Amino acid sequence: MAAKDVAMTFNACPTQKMSGGAISTSAVGNHKCSFMNTDTNEVLNLLIAKLEAIKQNQNNITNKLDAQERTLGELSKVANEQLLLGKTRFTLEEAVYLKRSYSTVAKMSADNVITTYCPGGKCKYVLKADLDAWLLSKRVASVSEIDSMIVTA
Repeated sequence: MAAKDVAMTFNACPTQKMSGGAISTSAVGNHKCSFMNTDTNEVLNLLIAKLEAIKQNQNNITNKLDAQERTLGELSKVANEQLLLGKTRFTLEEAVYLKRSYSTVAKMSADNVITTYCPGGKCKYVLKADLDAWLLSKRVASVSEIDSMIVTA
C-alpha cells in the first residue's frame, strides 16, 4: 500500500491510531476499519477460488470412487456366481445360488425337500445335481404345450 493510500485511509477513519510508525485499527460501535488494499483482496479471492476448485475436485474424486466401489461390488458378485457354477457340491450358505435366502434353503433341508449330506454330522452339503433336479421338478408347461396335449388326446 502506498503511503498516500495509508494517509487517505487514516484520515477517513477517525478511530485509527498511530503508534510507533504503525497504524492500528480499533472498533467503535458497529464501525470497524481495515487496512486491506486491493492486492490483498485479490490474493484472498484467488485463494478462495482455488480452495473451491480443490473442494470440487475432491467431490468429483469421491463420486468416481463411489462408482468404482459399486462396479467392483457387482463384479465380485458375478465372479462369486461364476465360481459357484463350476462347483459340484455346495454348503447350505452356497446353495443360495437357487436365488433363495439362506433361511429358506435351511428350511428346505430340514423339511427334506432337498437332499443333503452330513459327513461327520457337522456341515451339511448339497450336490449341484440335486439342486438342479429340484429346480427342474417345478416345471410349468407353456400354453402351446397344453394346447398340443389337448389336440392329441
